[in-house]
This record gives sequence, structure tokens and C-alpha cells, in this order.
Amino acid sequence: MGLTDLQHRAGRPVDARSLAVVRIAFGLVIVWEAYRYWVNGWIESIWLTPAYHVPYDGFTWLAPLPGHGLYGVWLGIAVCGALIAAGRAYRPAAAVLVLLFGYVFLLERTRYLNHFYLMILLAGILAVVPADRVWSVGKSSGIRTVPTWALWLVRFQVAVMYVGGAVAKLNGDWLAGRPLDQWLASNTDLALVGPLLDEVWAGRVFAWAGLGLDLLIVPALFWRPTRVAALVAAGAFHLLNSKLFQIGVFPPLAMAATTVLLPPDWPATTARGVRSRLARAWSGGVVDRAQGPQPEIPGRPDQPVSALLLGLVGLYAAIQVVVPLRHLVLPGDPSWTEAGHTFAWHMKLRDKDADIAYTVTDPSHDDVWVPDLNEYLQPWQRVRVAADPGMIVRFAQHLGSDARDRGIAEPVVYANAVVSLNGRPAVPLIDTSVDLLDLGDPQDAVMPHPDEQLAR
Repeated sequence: MGLTDLQHRAGRPVDARSLAVVRIAFGLVIVWEAYRYWVNGWIESIWLTPAYHVPYDGFTWLAPLPGHGLYGVWLGIAVCGALIAAGRAYRPAAAVLVLLFGYVFLLERTRYLNHFYLMILLAGILAVVPADRVWSVGKSSGIRTVPTWALWLVRFQVAVMYVGGAVAKLNGDWLAGRPLDQWLASNTDLALVGPLLDEVWAGRVFAWAGLGLDLLIVPALFWRPTRVAALVAAGAFHLLNSKLFQIGVFPPLAMAATTVLLPPDWPATTARGVRSRLARAWSGGVVDRAQGPQPEIPGRPDQPVSALLLGLVGLYAAIQVVVPLRHLVLPGDPSWTEAGHTFAWHMKLRDKDADIAYTVTDPSHDDVWVPDLNEYLQPWQRVRVAADPGMIVRFAQHLGSDARDRGIAEPVVYANAVVSLNGRPAVPLIDTSVDLLDLGDPQDAVMPHPDEQLAR
């Protein structure tokens, strides 16, 4: 297939209604998420209460807005969500949402959430695709189609989420049912399946089922004979996740996004099917089955896509494929080292019980300072810092700066992080003899995997 043919194929019009469903559902989920953070006091507890925020690399300059600024940001997020759902000022609202959500996301590294990342990506995509051509408040352009590339870009992002999740599950612990066995055993009060969840085989069965769904859901939804079963399985999967785990709005968000893998006219065909069944029930099972040709969807003629747009879409796709796979070439188990764990759809793959203590010394005066971490970190921050070598080093740098302010000219910072991975006995994560201020790569201080340490 040549470039010209690809440009024409990418520009062919398809039914816009499946993208409209994603747009509306996405906007409503954003509004609901903003409401949850507002009424539960999470804006205060996550971004305003902590004395220190662990930054992402390259974003140390970001800081929470003073006063009621962050509440204004979350109000803006809610307004953007409502505009997206309504299809009003849709693209500007999606672009502003990327900035606002990206801001609160980047403020606190210990609060990395895959569904926050997915929201930012989907908002960015929705800012460039015309998902407002149908079912938009006060808008009637007569165009009810979108170019093929727009539909497939959203489909691609959803597929990456599932396939990336499947690749991440290809590790020894997950295939052995860990840590899923521990999490399931704590949910035995769940209706119907609860009594089965503490069985020895439950963790492995659920783990392999999750892997299978992530791996097969995309082709199963594309193939008509398996479509209904795949949709039911996906719904059951996300419903069960919402019951078992505290993962916020991710299940409804993922399920709504998954519908984009169905045929683009599925809202219309589903509505026709429902009307037909209702008519059959109303008439006692006798209906006129004669159906004429379906009306043509108003739209624009084929418009070839520019080579520049195709190139940009291809570049984005390449990044979304490479980034989640980077853990395959990085040394160590990402569940232990955390290298390649973020932005890679590693969803609920490991359980870490961790704690940490720091020691700051001044070799020239034999002074020792053991900082009280409660003055810097909230308990939920401390656990996440203790389990991640990158965050351990980042916080050590902050302590080093604080030590200089206290009069320690050449501080040396050590950390004692003890971590239990997936129910194993706790072992050191970081070499306690390494000065964390004299470290180029945090991975250079990581101790061997717990299995290696416990085997000694």
C-alpha cells in the first residue's frame, strides 16, 4: 500500500456515533472524578496538606497553587468535562483539560495512577479528533461521519491499554497468582464468588483469566462471532475489578472506552435491535420483517489525509508502543526496581509493604542527623517513596538540600528501605552503604531481587 492509498483510506468517512459515545462518557467520568476529589477532601489531603511533594524528573519546578487555587483547577476540570460531554467548545475544552489534569498529575509522583494517565491521553486525542459531530448540544452541522483515522486513533489507544496490560502480566509472580491470591482472600464477603476467593487455586485462575482477557479482548471485539461474549466478559471483568479493588473511576472509564472497538455504527444497530424486539413483544411476536436499505449517513466525501498528519499519528503510535515495552530491555524485575513501571499499564501487578529511614552525616564533623520523616511526608507518601528507588533518591536530594540549610556543608545521605514484595519476607531495597547524593542512576543502588537475597 502506497502513501497516497493510505492517505485516502485514512480519510474515508465512517459513522461518528461510536466516537460520540466515548466523548460523552469520558466527559461525564471527568465530572464525576472532579466531584469525588472535591467532596471527599482529597484536594486538601493530597496536594495541600503534605509539606513536601515528590516531583517527576524534569518537573521539580511545579508547585501547588496557593490559597484556593487548586480548588479552582479542579472546578476547571469539571467544567471541561461537562463541555466535552455536551460537545460545546469541545476541542478547546479537551485541550485545557490536558493542561489542568496534567498539572495535578505531575504535582505528586507518589500518586501516579494509570487512569489519570489514560484520562490525559484520551483528552489529548479528543482535542484533535472531531468527536462532536453528533449528539452535541446546540450543534447541527449535518455531518454525521468522522474520518477513519480519527476512529482508529482512539481504538489504537484503547488497544494499547489492554495489550500493554497483557505484556506486563507476563511475569513469574503474576502467572503464579501473586499477589492476586492475597487480595482475593481479603474479599471473601463478596456476593456469589466470595466463598471461592480464598481457595488455593483462585489467585492463579483469576490471574490467567485477566491475562487472557487483556490479550484477546481486542481481536474478540473485532470478530463478529465472539463480539457479544467479549463485551460481556469485559463488562464482568471491569465490574469485578471495581468490587475487589479501590481503583476509582477506572472500570467505568475503561468500559466506556472499550465500546469504541465495536463497529462504528453500533449505537444505531443496537437501537434498531431494541426497537425491533419491543415491537415484536408489543405485537405478540408478529412484526413486519421487510426492511429497506439503511439510510445513508450524511457526511463529507473522501478527503485524503495529509502526509504530515499521518506522520504525527504514526509518531504518537510509535511512542505509545515503545514506552510500555521499555521494561523488557531494562535490567531487573520492574515490580522490584520500578524501572519501566509507570506509563506502561502495569495495573495492580504487585503489592509492596515498605518502610524507610534516612541518615544524614557530616563526615568532616562526625555529625549525624536522623530526619523525622513525618515532618516531610504523609504516611501514604512514605510507603510509596520507600518502595521506589527513584523516589528514594529524589527525596534524599531534598534532605541533602535541607541539611545544607542546617549548616551541614557536605552532607552524605543513606537510606534503609525494607520492602516485602508480594508477601515475601521483607528485605533491603537499597544498598545502605551508598551515598544517595553521589549516585547517577538510582538503579545502581538497588539490591538483588528478594528471591536472590532470601536464597543466600
